[in-house]
Amino acid sequence: MAAVTVKEVINFTTLNFLRFTALATGLGYGIYRQGALTRQVAKEKAAAEDRHHRALAEEGKIAYQAMLDRQTAEKAAKQGVVTDINSYKFSTEQYINFMVAEMEKEAAADNAAKAAAKKK
Repeated sequence: MAAVTVKEVINFTTLNFLRFTALATGLGYGIYRQGALTRQVAKEKAAAEDRHHRALAEEGKIAYQAMLDRQTAEKAAKQGVVTDINSYKFSTEQYINFMVAEMEKEAAADNAAKAAAKKK
């Protein structure tokens, strides 16, 4: 049997120490990297959800404005006012007068509602 020298034992111990140090370092880096990737995915998911909510809000605003425009067009049609600016029958003066009258009606209704609320 061959005798093991101190130099061989130190080299073997040093080699094992380096191996386990590399293993521990790799495990630590893997845990850190997984956490970083998880945080990045969570941020991207939150940003996508925020973009989706903003798109829905914008779509709702457009739909609401279209509904208001449709209601205004229906009221104007009853009074004979053309609201389509591309029509040859469109009159700016009639349209402005119609819109001012509508705004005055809305303001009067709001004032009446506020007065009724104050009486209660």
